[in-house]
Formats: sequence, C-alpha cells, structure tokens
Amino acid sequence: MNAGLKLIYGNDLHDLKTMKRRRSGSGILGKIVFLLFVACILAYGGAYLYARFAFQPESGDFSIDLVPPEKIISGELFTLIINYNNDSRLPLGNLHLSLQTPADFDAESVLPNHLSLEELDWDLGTMAANQSGTITITGRWLTTVPREASFQALARYKPSNFNSEFTKLASERLKVDQTPLTLSWTGPNTLQAGEEGTYQLTLQNLGAEPVPLTNLLLELPPNFNLKSAKPPFIAGEPTFWEIPTFAPGENYLGTITGTFGSVVGSEEFNLVAISQLTTAGEKLEWQKISFPVMVENPPLTFSLFANGATALLDLALGEKIRLTVRLDNQSSEPITPKNIVIDFEPDGSFPILWKEANLDGGKLTAQGIVFDASTLGVIPPGGKFMASLILPTKTTLSGTDLILWTATAHLSWSEGILDTAPVGLGVVR
Repeated sequence: MNAGLKLIYGNDLHDLKTMKRRRSGSGILGKIVFLLFVACILAYGGAYLYARFAFQPESGDFSIDLVPPEKIISGELFTLIINYNNDSRLPLGNLHLSLQTPADFDAESVLPNHLSLEELDWDLGTMAANQSGTITITGRWLTTVPREASFQALARYKPSNFNSEFTKLASERLKVDQTPLTLSWTGPNTLQAGEEGTYQLTLQNLGAEPVPLTNLLLELPPNFNLKSAKPPFIAGEPTFWEIPTFAPGENYLGTITGTFGSVVGSEEFNLVAISQLTTAGEKLEWQKISFPVMVENPPLTFSLFANGATALLDLALGEKIRLTVRLDNQSSEPITPKNIVIDFEPDGSFPILWKEANLDGGKLTAQGIVFDASTLGVIPPGGKFMASLILPTKTTLSGTDLILWTATAHLSWSEGILDTAPVGLGVVR
C-alpha cells in the first residue's frame, strides 16, 4: 500500500502512522468541545430553571385570611380582621390589599389608620420575607334580618424576582340573624264579637348600644274597633308609637283596648319595629311579630245593611237609602239592651233629607240615630229586634255635602259593646 501511495505522491508522502495519530488527536479535541458545549447548555438551563422555579411563589408562600366575629347584631359595632403573611424567602413588592363589603356596611375605624373609610384599600409597598401583618376594621352592618352576604379581601403583589403580578383572595360569608330589639305581645287570643279585650305590647333593647329613633307600628285587623291606646298613637295613619333614643336594657310598653265587630273568624294583629337609620334614609324593619285572635260568635247576632248589601256606593241623587239594623238573641237567657246607635263617618254634611226620613223608632241626635232601651225592650231567647230606616237623598248637592261615608251600628248591653262592620255609602254626582 505504501508503495502505491509513493507512486502517486512521491517523497511528499507522510508517514501513515503519523497521520493516524493526528486524526485520533482531532477526534478527542472535538469531543472535548462538544462536552463543553453541552455543559454550558446544562449550566445555563439549570441556572434559568433554578431562578425560575426555586423562587417561584407557591400557594403557601403568601397567605391572606379573614377572621369574622362570633356573631353580628344588626346595627351594632363588630370587628373584622384581615391577616396576611409572607412566608417565602423573597420580599414582595407593590403589595396592595382591598376589602369588598355589602353596600349597607359602614366602617367606623381602621387600624392601621386609613385616609378614607369609604374606600377600604391599602397600598402596603414592600413586605419583607417571613413577615406578617394585620388590618382591623370596625363598623356596623345595619340590615334587615336574617341577611347573609360576602366580605372579600383581595391581595395583589409582585415577588422581587418577577415582573408579573400575583393575586390572592380570601372570602367569608357573614350572617346577621339578630337585632338589638325584641318584641312581645300579651292578651286574649280568643274573644267573642263585641267583647272588650286589652293587649300589651313590649319592645326591649337587648343590645349593648342605644338604638336611635324607632317607630313601633301596629297593623290593626279591619274588624277591630280601637277604643283607647296608651301612650296615645301619633296622630294620623297608620297607627304607631314613636320611640326616641332607646337605651340598652330599656323596655317600652304600649297598651291598646278595643272590640271586634260581628264578623267572626280568625283575625291577626301585626306589630313591626321600624327604624329610619339606613344611610340612604330608608326604613329598616327590625322585627315583626303577628298575634292571631279567634273571634267567636257571641250569644247575639248583630248586623247592618244598606238596601240589603254591605256597601252601597253608586246611589243616584234623589234615591232612598234603606238601612236595616237587626239584633238576634241566640242565647238561652233574655237580654235587655241599653241602646243601639247608628253613626256616620267622617263628620260632615250628609246629602240626606232628614226631615223626610223614616227612622222607625230611632231618634236623630248629635251621636247619630239612637234606639234607646224603651224602644228595644227585652229580647227573649230566640227573639229579635229589627228596624228599617228610609233615608231619602237630596236631588242636588251643596258645596259641603259628602259623597262618600260609612254607617256603623253599635249595641250597648250588659256584656259590653258589639259593633257591626261598617257599611260604605256613596252617591253619584
């Protein structure tokens, strides 16, 4: 082989062994360069991965939580605490916390101090590694009960080795199921029609703070005839008591007395404690209770009708109103009524021709049309008294005449006063 090569290359032919050694040396150098290249890539990649993931904030590195109170009473102060912790090995930058609350929550104080109690957010700047902090918010949640809503604390921050922003959210659903005021009601839950009953209403402030102006509203059944109220109701409608600032532990007592009319069945009083404390000036219903009363048949049946109906609102001018009052004794004993009075409300001038009216034994007085004891007499068991009145109306109205009014009959007897349901009356111009 060497001889062949010499014929081609002549004396310039190098030793083949030397050539082989050089080729072998170049291979080793290439391998070294390749290995160094791989090592560089691994080193760079490792450094990147170390920087990227070794300091990557994990879910447990920064935490935020809300600590609610054990209970919340509507309108009273309570404290909500925000705890936040940086447990990572790196400081955090641009730390910002905010608290979202229901619209009817009003913060009254914040620690650390805050410039505005309307916008509950804090720019906390840089937070060192392994550091914790606390924000304390004290305020009032003035709301109807029961009520449930979310309070949410949001944290935004940047770890020192990142440009991107991270967020953490803590949320608690808080519930208000108690007010500082409590209502109670005592009185008979069964009455006969016409039997007088007295009811006592009690409002108590069981809270730790005074309660500002409160209205105690009493919704009366339509069949209930109010005789008296102590203290007197505020004038006008509806029927309510006005209570100024109500101290802790204080009681407010109200008493009403009245009778139910001749309509029997279940009736219901509604008692509502209402406050006007909301920031929007809206009425707030603190508490409401209902008190049912069963109205039973008395030993008497007492009724009043106009032209055979319980309402007569479309009478033409010049027509006659036929009022019928009837009393039936369903007891086993005779009764001696004191009187029956038919009165008209409201006070005013009625379009009735009184001089032409037939009152069937009744007498027109300032109180109304009166049937006295001598007219009524003694009504035996199973007996009755009935009077039919004819009241002609005017053909033209004067400027002071009423066009709508009511008529109600009242019976006085040994057991009290029995009233009929009001009968609506009206004429068409």
